Amino acid sequence: MRTFNLSILIFFVFSIALYAQPQVENPRVHWLKGNYGVMVHWLFPTYKNKDVDKLTDNFDVDLFMRDFQATGADWLIFTVGQNSGTYASPNSVIDKYCGKGHCSKRDLALEIARRVKKLGKRFIFYIPCEVRGNYTVRDGFCWVRNMHDPNLEFQKRWLEVLREWSLRFGKDVAGWWVDGAYADVVPHLKWDEWHSALRAGNQHAVITFNGGIIRENCVFLLHPEHDITAGEVNFLANGKILMNRDYDNMRLFLPNQPYLHPTKALWHILFPLDSYWAVYNNWNPPTKVWSSLPPYIPPFDSQKNRKARPPLYSEAELYAFMKHMSDIGGATTINIGIYENGKMADESVALVKKVGERIKAQKQKK
Repeated sequence: MRTFNLSILIFFVFSIALYAQPQVENPRVHWLKGNYGVMVHWLFPTYKNKDVDKLTDNFDVDLFMRDFQATGADWLIFTVGQNSGTYASPNSVIDKYCGKGHCSKRDLALEIARRVKKLGKRFIFYIPCEVRGNYTVRDGFCWVRNMHDPNLEFQKRWLEVLREWSLRFGKDVAGWWVDGAYADVVPHLKWDEWHSALRAGNQHAVITFNGGIIRENCVFLLHPEHDITAGEVNFLANGKILMNRDYDNMRLFLPNQPYLHPTKALWHILFPLDSYWAVYNNWNPPTKVWSSLPPYIPPFDSQKNRKARPPLYSEAELYAFMKHMSDIGGATTINIGIYENGKMADESVALVKKVGERIKAQKQKK
């Protein structure tokens, strides 16, 4: 999750707004409407230990699934790989272009996807659409480090990777959350080919691409055919989305209808509940940067303590936001810190469980 200046794409949201039309339901997103999910950034190959087989073999799926089930979440977004050069699922195309050792022998991601589906829940596959930070595979995928280059050969090869995963996972994947769609990448994406590859195994899969965090003057949706907003948010305040960095003059925002008008994209908001996305990532000190917490929240050194920080929000604050999203028919995903062995942060699991139970009880009364 990295911020990026998307000002050159602002025109998109404003241009589609000029052609407002009656909103129609998107059948692909019915299972997300009014519900909530959980995301985990299991990216430990990014850190010192590069042995992806050792890491995946030590992942306790039973332990992980107990925590996931305890949250009451309706879906899971799982990071199969980001820019570490290692992936928690085999892929022969990556082996072909980059050599062995990048993908785990154990298909951890598919194991989890099938367990999630067995619970009657949905699995969303997280993967980036670029490899700019992935120095171990750049050459194999012909990544060109020039924002003006369309990276056509990279796209061709990376789509082979995605198509193989999509076909193998099939309907065990209900959606794709594609990261890294920043201003230098988006103008060159061959959208139809990306959508075709991602839906090769499940034509009903939900798709979204992430262009960075939601803030003032940002793009909420990168393509009119995407099914949900990526919805990356760093911080909530007073039960709403913080849109600026001035904590003395906060500008807050909440969607007021299920779809981003006039598109078919469901409003979906994703935010970290404890540490800054990955479990050992620290939030920055209270300065005017996007990854900083307001000064009234005490610092917590996740790296030094080797644990996720306690939840940022009280039960009342989290409930206010999630209830609003549920009431309008939108979707919420909460990112919870996860440790190497698959264990989620206990305090965060307990808080999401408590708030989720309140929301579901309220829905049953309607």
